[in-house]
Amino acid sequence: MSAFFDLVVVVAAAIFLWTGFKKGFFKSIVDLITMILSVLVPYLFAPSLSEYYYHNFVYSGLVGKINDILAQNGGLINSAKNILGLVSGIPNIFYNKTTFSLVSINDILRALQSSGDKSSAIESLLKPSILHAITVVMFAILSIITFTVLRLLFKYAFKFPRVPFFGLIDSILGLCMGILKFVVFMFIFIVAFKSVLFMVPNADLVNDINLAIDESKVFKPIYNVNVDMLSDYLKSHQI
Repeated sequence: MSAFFDLVVVVAAAIFLWTGFKKGFFKSIVDLITMILSVLVPYLFAPSLSEYYYHNFVYSGLVGKINDILAQNGGLINSAKNILGLVSGIPNIFYNKTTFSLVSINDILRALQSSGDKSSAIESLLKPSILHAITVVMFAILSIITFTVLRLLFKYAFKFPRVPFFGLIDSILGLCMGILKFVVFMFIFIVAFKSVLFMVPNADLVNDINLAIDESKVFKPIYNVNVDMLSDYLKSHQI
């Protein structure tokens, strides 16, 4: 399996360098800008848009369902189970177990036994779980939209043909842009790969993957680069 990870790096490098050389400088830099903005835009706006979506399209319905469950007077245990069921349907892949803790039935029971507005207390407990899932989906949607819009914009509104006058110089500059695109791609790939690996529930599978990465020659030093920005983002936005 370690050879597979090394192969991913080698193939990706070959593709980006070759396409950069063929496309030249201007088209390659457009591709680089598209890649960067496809990550930067959702990075900046996904949390705030998710918060807006939650408060305008989820909050009132959630509080209404909580109040309906409380009005049934089915006892503390049954009420807690029914309330917890409101978020139990969220797939595990949306959770990063290193930065996020799921709500337990004991948390719900404590909220039910507390004084004050019980529905508000419960909503505050459930909000991180729901907002977390919304943010993950919003990030993916914004990334796809940004990438698609920029590709269409640069394809039809702004055309950057190769300049024959520069010839080999244009190709070499495109090759340099290809190297930068490869670096950006590997950064995005490693961030996504680490995030998915955090979510894998099978500990044996994770250990096998980590062992294969440790035995790899090319992939390992790239993978071991500390991505502090990822950790800060996950913690600050509960992803």
